[in-house]
Amino acid sequence: MNRGQGLPRPPFFQAKLPPHNIMDIKKIAKERIKILIKLAFEYAKKDLELSRKYIELARRIGKRANVRLRKLKRLFCKNCNTPLIFGYTARVRLNKKTKTINITCLVCKKVKRYPYKYIKKWRNL
Repeated sequence: MNRGQGLPRPPFFQAKLPPHNIMDIKKIAKERIKILIKLAFEYAKKDLELSRKYIELARRIGKRANVRLRKLKRLFCKNCNTPLIFGYTARVRLNKKTKTINITCLVCKKVKRYPYKYIKKWRNL
């Protein structure tokens, strides 16, 4: 059945949400992202699929609310959404030739490379 101009819209399309402050939405989104990533790391060794879903959901919330993940985005693989736990789901190597830190996801074999100059920022994680 074709929906024409004269037909009314379903009631769930007509309901309007109350206006919120953008900063409130971003604050709530940041809190939820932190909680989801924390849960993902807790469940990573028990149930890897569940932890991947938590990270996928956290990334979706961040995109929808336009929130940057900043330091948190180095904690998971961008390719397969697996939490990077060194020695369990990730391998870390230092490359002296190119002066980079190579982090390999052991699930999808994707390699992330970071220059040495960013090591100082990592110490606060």
